[in-house]
Amino acid sequence: MDTYKEQIVVKKPTSSDWGKRIGVLAAAGILILGCFAILPISGQLWFFPVLIVGVLVYALFKYYPLFYIEYEYIFTNGEIDIDKIMGKQTRKRLATVDAGTFEEFGRFDPKKLEGRAFDTRLFACSSPADPDTCYAVLDHPKLQKCLVVFNPNETIVESIREALPRTAKTDE
Repeated sequence: MDTYKEQIVVKKPTSSDWGKRIGVLAAAGILILGCFAILPISGQLWFFPVLIVGVLVYALFKYYPLFYIEYEYIFTNGEIDIDKIMGKQTRKRLATVDAGTFEEFGRFDPKKLEGRAFDTRLFACSSPADPDTCYAVLDHPKLQKCLVVFNPNETIVESIREALPRTAKTDE
């Protein structure tokens, strides 16, 4: 019987995310005000500042929503597809991992993994500080030694535990 589970998790903005958002808005605002300031002295070239304002407004409406990020987990027969959805319009596949290749799986505690070397750290979670955040350590063909941090719900966690190899370390 096939197993299919799906979940979407909204990423909580960090202070860095808020800084980027505010920086983009401030830069666009300064450029727009600058264009309006040179509009009276532009003479017959009035079209260029108006064109720049139009392009900036279009770019803000098109690209500013991309700061809002969601992660989608699709568990299908032991494989987990992790996608990043930006602004509910752009989807990017971050990784496809097989739960049968997990070396470790459990609740995420940064102190427990401190000092360990990973080739790739994939944080596809609402926030690493959430209490229901899980982690998996695995060897991936493209990502090499990989740490995946994500927020699966209990049904996906149970499905992962059923697909884990016997040699995998768990926090049970």
